[in-house]
Amino acid sequence: MKKVYTFLAKRQYFFFPMLVFVVFYMLFEKKYLVTETFICKVDDIVSLSGVFIGVLLTVFTLYASVPKNNEIMQRVIRSGHHQIFRKSILYGCAFFM
Repeated sequence: MKKVYTFLAKRQYFFFPMLVFVVFYMLFEKKYLVTETFICKVDDIVSLSGVFIGVLLTVFTLYASVPKNNEIMQRVIRSGHHQIFRKSILYGCAFFM
């Protein structure tokens, strides 16, 4: 079980958006969500998506501006969390475009 958790945690940047997509796809197929509701609010959805991409890019800018030679960032780099963070931002921007 720990191996599965570790696998999913290290690749959460891909699995979480795919899980959300699959859940919403199943809800549309079972007619729990009606597409007519979304047709009227396409402008709002696009606006929300743009805001989310802007937030992700702002977070990445803050991450990139942190000096890499301090103790905390060295621990983050040693543990590999910086790769997960970068990939989360990259895939988040890609899925919300």
